[in-house]
Amino acid sequence: GGSIVAGQVPCVWDGPLIDRAKLIKYRRSRYFDLDCGYPDVMKAAKPAFQTLLKELIALPENAGEQQRRELFQSCVGDLNDVNSDENLENGIDTDEREYFCALLEEIAEMAGLENVDDILDQRDW
Repeated sequence: GGSIVAGQVPCVWDGPLIDRAKLIKYRRSRYFDLDCGYPDVMKAAKPAFQTLLKELIALPENAGEQQRRELFQSCVGDLNDVNSDENLENGIDTDEREYFCALLEEIAEMAGLENVDDILDQRDW
């Protein structure tokens, strides 16, 4: 079998790098439009996206695919919590769902992930 040369890290993903500069610029933009859905839901959901962007930017550019995907899973989990929050007047409805999925797909592209459909399937909204 093959041997690992000292100093090489075999677990680093050789797929697309995280485009950190693009993510930083995106995070600074007004990417999250509070008018795209129920005000209470949008306000409650925004931190999930802020956390996702912050954590993606903190990763090494060549972080493994699984590490990146876990951040998206966590974001979808946070949005599931928003959807089931009894203190909110509304849940995540069609407008919010379409908007959130579009945002997640846009961010995934910048994070070097081709497809996050399986992660989006974990949503209960």
